[in-house]
Amino acid sequence: MRYFTVSLPFFLALSVNVEAVPIEPRAPNGFVNKGLVAFGLIPARAKDSTGDTLGGFGSAIAIKRGTFKKTKEGTFVGSIIAQPDRGYNVEGTVDWQTRQHEIDFVLTPYTGSTPLSFSDAKKTLELTYKKTLLYTERQNKKPTGLDALDYRPATGSDPELPIPSKTKDNLSLDAEGLVLNNDGR
Repeated sequence: MRYFTVSLPFFLALSVNVEAVPIEPRAPNGFVNKGLVAFGLIPARAKDSTGDTLGGFGSAIAIKRGTFKKTKEGTFVGSIIAQPDRGYNVEGTVDWQTRQHEIDFVLTPYTGSTPLSFSDAKKTLELTYKKTLLYTERQNKKPTGLDALDYRPATGSDPELPIPSKTKDNLSLDAEGLVLNNDGR
């Protein structure tokens, strides 16, 4: 079985041997990361609600506003919004609709000193896929991951916009960043 890992600052890592190393405050302006506290993964074969594989999440991840909470048991729960990029593009780009995924998490920081088995390490950050939001532009037109080789002329309130060609004038996007509004979108 093949897996890909999701990398969140202070949440995850690509290691199986999890050792206790707490985060300690450092005066006057920050923290020193003393090591790994959790590990989580989503299987590489996992599919989103559109039937596509979930893809890599290296382009952008954010905690959904209002979801991050500490429980009485000392775990942390919440949701992340993960925005994959347009995918494999070494030999050209693909006509892929930009999207974001919502993934719930339960973080149980490990502070022990004994290395964990892979199975036990996975329990320190449990990830559960919830749903996918497909991006659209005006009139529900689908953006594309194809390279922008042309532009759409400015119209009304829109400036010139990147498109693959005059015959395919869908907005070309390679989404590499994410900002969530107050409504979490």
